[in-house]
Amino acid sequence: MAPSQLKQANAVAAWTDRKWLRRYQQERLAGLNELPRIPLTCPHKTSPAMERKVVHLRKRYPFMGAKRLERMHSLPCSHEAIRRILHEHGLIRKRRKKHKRKRDLAKIKRKWKLFGQFTVDTKDLKDIPHYWPQMKTLKLPRYQFTAREVRSGLMFLGFSNEKSAASACLFARLLCEHLRNCGLDLKNTKFQTDNGSEFIGCFRQDRTRDLRIRNP
Repeated sequence: MAPSQLKQANAVAAWTDRKWLRRYQQERLAGLNELPRIPLTCPHKTSPAMERKVVHLRKRYPFMGAKRLERMHSLPCSHEAIRRILHEHGLIRKRRKKHKRKRDLAKIKRKWKLFGQFTVDTKDLKDIPHYWPQMKTLKLPRYQFTAREVRSGLMFLGFSNEKSAASACLFARLLCEHLRNCGLDLKNTKFQTDNGSEFIGCFRQDRTRDLRIRNP
């Protein structure tokens, strides 16, 4: 260590020694405990009047977040400060974990009627690396139609070479016929889709009866 560095280290050590000695003389052993290093004062802290204004705006407009409150009401503090104020006053609802939300949803679904609702979706199979070469060579179907029974999770699959309303309607009709043959009453069964182009066409005037669920 260089002489200048050694001199500086000795100076720091001497200052530290005097600090701990002063604490011991004032408070004895209690003065030797490590103290928090956070500042006692914050010159940039939001004023109490501004905090009350933020709280008032949040209670008046509970649908507005921190960024929207700052933008819509021209508040002079940042959205981080607004979020801190809302958190301190308990105005931010804690977001539930994903697995907890799933458990809550599962409890709700258990009360639903079996075969009361299906979710129907379409998947393009060309983005599956190990399937694409076989699809080209063997001319296999390119699209997959999936119908999932919401309560039980039972899935029905259909395959087609085109993504069209005719294919979607045919898949729905075959599914309904299969369920009827199994003795199910589909009078109140509902189908839910993502309103894709292949499903929107099914609800045109000339195709309404293709998806309408009737009793035999």
